Amino acid sequence: MSRAEGDDYVSIRLLTRHQPDGTLDWDVHGNENDFLGVLSPTADGGAVVAMSPEWSEGGPNRPAGLDWYDGDGNLVRSWRPADDDTEHTLREIDAVQTLPDGRVFWAGQTLDDDFTKFTVVAGLVDTDGQLQWVLTIPSPVEGGYYSGQPTHATLAADGTILMLSSYPITAGAGIYASFVVNFALDGSEVWRAVFGGTGDGNGFEVAPSGNLVVAGNFQGS
Repeated sequence: MSRAEGDDYVSIRLLTRHQPDGTLDWDVHGNENDFLGVLSPTADGGAVVAMSPEWSEGGPNRPAGLDWYDGDGNLVRSWRPADDDTEHTLREIDAVQTLPDGRVFWAGQTLDDDFTKFTVVAGLVDTDGQLQWVLTIPSPVEGGYYSGQPTHATLAADGTILMLSSYPITAGAGIYASFVVNFALDGSEVWRAVFGGTGDGNGFEVAPSGNLVVAGNFQGS
């Protein structure tokens, strides 16, 4: 959010928790140089929150990561990738999902040193904030500035991980469709469903039957 200060606006990084009736439990002001992104609740009433660095023409000056807040709003743990964890800088995290055992799946984008290629990556962090695995997610289409961008993550009925991501229909043309990947907990790909046409999948949920419902938009005619 932003607030006016004279003729300028100042960004405020704010995380809040509320009672069912809307009463504020607590709020936390984040670093003004970071974006607070997607989050996933934790068993203690807190949340794990994606943190992505603000950047301009110079690119990100440090990697994105995860911060854990407990039920009282205290920052209790953080994770940022080491230099050799990803081939290029982790620019942002776009999807986060907490597992029942407390581990956290995340998915986002890296940006190469020449600022010419975004690549989809995903990983799993354990309960101590240590990276268990990280992998590059191949796009259905090769080439172009974007290989895609994660949109959402959730758990399948069998406890494995589902990730929804966009991908470019035609490399470099700015036209996208979406695909879903099912990961085992060791990071191996179980299956993949690729949507054709044009448009982006914006979200998905697992139905009581165990089937996956995907919602999005359509472009073109």
